[in-house]
Amino acid sequence: MKRGKKPIKRVLISQKADPRPGTINPNPVEWKVTDPVMPDWLDKVGKKKWLELMNGLKPMAILSPVDSDLIANYCALYSQVVRCQHKINETEGFIETAGGSVKSHPAVDQFTALSSRMLAMGKCLGLSPLARVKLVADPQVQEKNWLSEICGVDDKEADE
Repeated sequence: MKRGKKPIKRVLISQKADPRPGTINPNPVEWKVTDPVMPDWLDKVGKKKWLELMNGLKPMAILSPVDSDLIANYCALYSQVVRCQHKINETEGFIETAGGSVKSHPAVDQFTALSSRMLAMGKCLGLSPLARVKLVADPQVQEKNWLSEICGVDDKEADE
């Protein structure tokens, strides 16, 4: 009886070569590396988290202005998680019902749901070590003159 494929031993992704070389895009899309704009609707905690994320993500050269919604949603979720944690700390995670029984505070359930959504969004932004290894960006590529590489013409010469 056949048992299927043998499992591959787990190793760090950075040590293992990609078994499917066809997955690498030979002509990657180039974009300008500019900072996303912080929305004004974020609260104080969310704005503080935005600045922390910008300081961490900017050197990776993976951001563009269209990423602002994703980062803003992550910061808003973070702010809600902080509020839930404050409520849990105040009540120690339990509330007493009218009948005298003790049950879990609703903030605990909300905290759990928000944390899992933050984890999923964080992977998209490269906020875990594994996600950062998978992200590839070359800020040098964006600074190259693609016209001169293809045609041998400088941008200034093409404008004249």
